[in-house]
Amino acid sequence: MNMENKEDIMETEEIENKEDITETEEIKEPNIIKTIAPIPLENLKQYFEDKNTFFVIDYDNSTLSKDKLLTYLSNLEIPCDLEISSDEKFIEIYSEYLKFDQMVDIPLLEHITINFLLERKGYRPNRFPEYLKMWDEDFKYWEERLDSLSLYAVWVCKIPQTQVYVQNFERDETDSTIGINFVSLLKHPRFFDYFCYLPPTPKYFTKYFNDYMFKGNNLFYYWARQHNPIHTFMFGLVTGKLDPEFYSNLLELNIRDIAEKLEKEGYLEKAKDDGSQIKSAVKKETIL
Repeated sequence: MNMENKEDIMETEEIENKEDITETEEIKEPNIIKTIAPIPLENLKQYFEDKNTFFVIDYDNSTLSKDKLLTYLSNLEIPCDLEISSDEKFIEIYSEYLKFDQMVDIPLLEHITINFLLERKGYRPNRFPEYLKMWDEDFKYWEERLDSLSLYAVWVCKIPQTQVYVQNFERDETDSTIGINFVSLLKHPRFFDYFCYLPPTPKYFTKYFNDYMFKGNNLFYYWARQHNPIHTFMFGLVTGKLDPEFYSNLLELNIRDIAEKLEKEGYLEKAKDDGSQIKSAVKKETIL
């Protein structure tokens, strides 16, 4: 990917960030600091004095790179993003990111990953075939975990019928955290286009589904978001808040249309307001 054309692969980020802001949320301009890594102490002090500070790290000129930079940012846990100007540097850090085994929030790499995955699904024009080929095995690894979320949506309901259903799928007992940042994609509403067509044979990842493997959180923490139409859909079925006729009409739609219809009919707000019901039920099953 020519980094001069990186807007092509990042074209939806600005739009999505606006969608993440609710009408009642006060918009405050962040204090953006452009810096290198390690971040100079005087810059870090600004963050501790003003939590609205956001760091843009010049990757090309930083002394930390590859997995050392990712580990540094994972441990530091500050709001930040990367600025990368060359193909060589992008390939360097992205190759490490796909295999990284700790949670780290880097919007640039998350959005690029979403776009690559949607290209592989055929939901976006295939603009960067050379990179899809380069990281084919890594993407397959991520996709296997992401595909399992369609099964997790059923499993997390914790009712007898769903538990029997889940047992029909292949179990995977892995506790590897390589590629663990697949859950970071769930914070972005547009990622759910990935589930326009559900995979036929998802795996039942027992550790991912049950354990607190994600920096002290479990999978439910990342999955149960208001902007997740699959969670909202299943929530409506389990709590009885989804009208049967409305449900039957949804079955004929793709995931984006389902999300729009759920929002239009107010089901997203119901899921937000009454989310404690399903969380309480789940907690009793020792998931939380």
